[in-house]
Amino acid sequence: MLFLPLPTGDNRASPPFNGTYSIFNAIEPPITASRGMHYVVGVTASSDNTAVYYDHWENGLGTGPSGDEVVYLSKGQVHYFESASIPVPRGTNTYYDGGDRIFVSGSLLQLVVSTWTEHQGTVFSDAWEIYPRQAWEAAYTIPVGQDLASPPRNYRDFTYVYAVIMSGSDNNAIQIRNAAGTLLASTTLNRGKTYIYQVLTAGTTVSGSAPVQVQLMTGRRDTSGWEMRGYTMMPQSFWGNSYWAPVPSWRNANTDVFLYNPNSAAITVSFEDLAGSGSFSIPPRQTINYRTGTGRYVPQNSGVHLSSTSTFWGIILVKVQKLHFHAETQRTQSLMPRASSGISP
Repeated sequence: MLFLPLPTGDNRASPPFNGTYSIFNAIEPPITASRGMHYVVGVTASSDNTAVYYDHWENGLGTGPSGDEVVYLSKGQVHYFESASIPVPRGTNTYYDGGDRIFVSGSLLQLVVSTWTEHQGTVFSDAWEIYPRQAWEAAYTIPVGQDLASPPRNYRDFTYVYAVIMSGSDNNAIQIRNAAGTLLASTTLNRGKTYIYQVLTAGTTVSGSAPVQVQLMTGRRDTSGWEMRGYTMMPQSFWGNSYWAPVPSWRNANTDVFLYNPNSAAITVSFEDLAGSGSFSIPPRQTINYRTGTGRYVPQNSGVHLSSTSTFWGIILVKVQKLHFHAETQRTQSLMPRASSGISP
């Protein structure tokens, strides 16, 4: 079973945001609300005779193999659920969007969602891989925050950072704390509902009394342009100490990796790519990017192996040349540990 995150409107989100529209508008205002939002769900079956039950939130979420429609897929077959011009404010008319539920029988399912404003179009968007409900956990640590955009780091890609937190059960008590453990915010979510939180500092933690999923929307806006990216957070219980980052740099595109140390002491991270190998240190509860640690971006035509004797985690960011006015297209990915058996349902 999967719940679709990133609600387009305020019916499924709190505090009083107009869902993801408000995040897009915060990064690159003004965005015309009257043109609405766009939301796409892409699914791929891993075997024949896969039944995909789609359950809309507008008429109440069901349980188990039930929904408002069912699609049958063969192995490798792709299907899209898509809605355009979703109103802002959202209202209660039926659309494909965040807050809906998908139940799958017959095989595993690969699922990705993407959303954007109709005003800006796909030049200002991203896509998020979605984990099944069985892979959710109750504790997450967010490796980036808006503090990274300021000196001494100056990682301007994180000028804006928003966590989009969704519950899979009713009466889920959510707490958000900084890296020192200070309570920053709390709320209670019901099944399929979302809480949007602006992440000011790297190392912010999200916990629930029951499992949740967490997506990030991050962005930058300054005189050189604007951009946004999306990430799906991995539960901290899945973090490891060895990763392969498979995304190289290429012509007109630089790949960087942002690594977070959740430990109370500094750790040493060893790296190896086609240009060489070495190591660098990450202070306790801080984030360092690959370029700072190694003195270079990930080389062209090269992956990276990263390892340590201690637990750490990170996200991959690829910055591509400007393609539209002042917009830059982005590619993003979360690091996957060498063994992530918990991701499969």
